[in-house]
Amino acid sequence: MKAIKANELRIGSWYNSTKFNQPIMLAAEDIHEMVSRAEGANIECYIEEIVQPIQLTEQWLKDFGVQNIKYPKWIKAVHEFQNWYYYKFEKKELTLKDNE
Repeated sequence: MKAIKANELRIGSWYNSTKFNQPIMLAAEDIHEMVSRAEGANIECYIEEIVQPIQLTEQWLKDFGVQNIKYPKWIKAVHEFQNWYYYKFEKKELTLKDNE
């Protein structure tokens, strides 16, 4: 799976954190921290080090409550699906549903 680029991240994007080794939802303060820690270095390289894509699975689709939706085959990662969904459905954000 390809690395996440800075312009693919939005507040609310899910990614794997290399720091915490678990899925994290991007918050505004995370973006500020990433820019601050990059300290003038190439932000793209820094983001590629700390942010990894999450493979899109049926479980993620179920957790978002959209398991029966048809989406383009190029989408392989959760953040790609979130971005596609946001623009496809007139800026509607995906949220995780309560596990049943």
